[in-house]
Amino acid sequence: MSIKQVSAYGGHPLAIDLAIQLIHYGETPHEIVRKFINFKDKSEELSHRLLDEIFNHPKSTKEERELLLNFSIFRAKVDKAVFDYISYDPNKMNILHKLMDKQMITRYGDLYGSHPLVREFCYHRLEDKKGLHMKACKYLKTMRKEKLDPSLEEEIFYHLLNSDLLQEWVEMISEKGEKFIASGYTNSLKEMMDKAREKGIEQAIFYLYYGDIAQIRGEWNDALRYFERSYTFTGVDEKTSAMAYIKYGEMLFRKGEVKESLKYFEEGCERCKKINYKRGIARSTNNIGLVLEKKGNLNDALDKLNESLKIREEIDDKSGIAASLNNIGSVLDEKGDLDGALKKYHKCLEIVEEIGDKPVIAISLNNIGEVLRTKGDSGGALKKYHECLKIAEEIGDKLGIATSLNNIGLVLRAKNDLDGALKKFKESLEIKEEIGDKLGIARSLYNIGTVYFDHKDYNLAIRNLFKSKALQNQMGIKEQETSDYIFKICKEVGRKRFEALENDVFNKLPDELKPFINTKEFLEDKTIHTIHKPNRNAPCSCGSGKKYKKCCGL
Repeated sequence: MSIKQVSAYGGHPLAIDLAIQLIHYGETPHEIVRKFINFKDKSEELSHRLLDEIFNHPKSTKEERELLLNFSIFRAKVDKAVFDYISYDPNKMNILHKLMDKQMITRYGDLYGSHPLVREFCYHRLEDKKGLHMKACKYLKTMRKEKLDPSLEEEIFYHLLNSDLLQEWVEMISEKGEKFIASGYTNSLKEMMDKAREKGIEQAIFYLYYGDIAQIRGEWNDALRYFERSYTFTGVDEKTSAMAYIKYGEMLFRKGEVKESLKYFEEGCERCKKINYKRGIARSTNNIGLVLEKKGNLNDALDKLNESLKIREEIDDKSGIAASLNNIGSVLDEKGDLDGALKKYHKCLEIVEEIGDKPVIAISLNNIGEVLRTKGDSGGALKKYHECLKIAEEIGDKLGIATSLNNIGLVLRAKNDLDGALKKFKESLEIKEEIGDKLGIARSLYNIGTVYFDHKDYNLAIRNLFKSKALQNQMGIKEQETSDYIFKICKEVGRKRFEALENDVFNKLPDELKPFINTKEFLEDKTIHTIHKPNRNAPCSCGSGKKYKKCCGL
């Protein structure tokens, strides 16, 4: 075969390699060229034809064929140890080298693999597929390390699936599910559970994980349904039921139904105490602390969060410890202890980077950015927010994306880029409305209102601030800063104009929000005259624990 003839088939490298191997077997170049011509533009069909000739050629030994067939069980590249699992032939290493010489198996550094067409050709002819898949599982399990390798686990799952080891398959999903979610491999986990259900296998813990995945993706109503299905599942074990019940409460909390969520956290805590499930006790106690924080009871919130942290440290729940540190940092931030908060956030980040918990890594980066922004380091804050946004986008965390966009907007507003800030706030609001994050919606509306105030567009400012305040009141959340901005508008435009704006905006509020706001309270002269009187270095009257100039006096 001439150089020109070979180059004409540059798109068929495997076929060319196989043809050369046939030449080594004694086939004439003329016969090889004829085969190429007869199968022109059908490289896969040609490769199969050539493979068949090589595989059945008298110079291909039975031992070579057996090792090659067994090796076809692996989709991914593997190390040399694998041959001890798929062959008992004492001469297998010599056989391996012969197969490598014949282009049947290729070495990639310390790993071995075969061309997909070679693998497909051989796998189709493999007789004891189930037995070989079991051997592949046994080998791959030896490769596991303490830190989850999602790609390795996907391969193990593939072999379990094809060896019909269904019980072990279910156990693997149950055991590794949380780590898959923390690593951002939600698609892989969902595919595993979907395949299990296709085979008629359903478990309560599957719906717990489905709920976690839906929560990350911003499908919060679906998450609620999954968690409810998990804790009501026939035969559900008490631990899974308790955790699903607590997570149902967490979704209510995220949706802004704070009072209702507290019932689930308190009852969930009691359920966990009955079975001495410390992980659940710690989680529900932590969540009770978050409710207290939202209600403005910062000292009580801190007590609950520290109580949760102590339990998590006792049971060495690293992801839980990290979550507690983040939440404690948040309360310290609200109390004005920025250095204390930053210390907790960095400690949390160190833990979650070690265990590879991407959702919490993103939260930690965001929180560090918040402290830097408060300290006036807008450049450092912006860097952290963008790092958070990148991870959130990578794992499909819609709430994380919305939070990052909102906070980037805050930095732009501080830089007086009002149009840029407004754009980010609106992008964030759109996502929060999509996922039903009532707390986040209220915050975004507040931020949008402040930008319109800076633009002196008082109509749009008060429209957004009224809606934000009504949502806060509906949720039972204490947010004095929204009221203070409304008072600012009243002072800025005067009582008469404000009253006209107030009537117009109130009439346009959604009917379900009107009962939750008394717009007339902002017309009281007493409040208007006293709202801006506090000493800027005195504690803020809203109860946050911060100085007035760092809180409502911004």
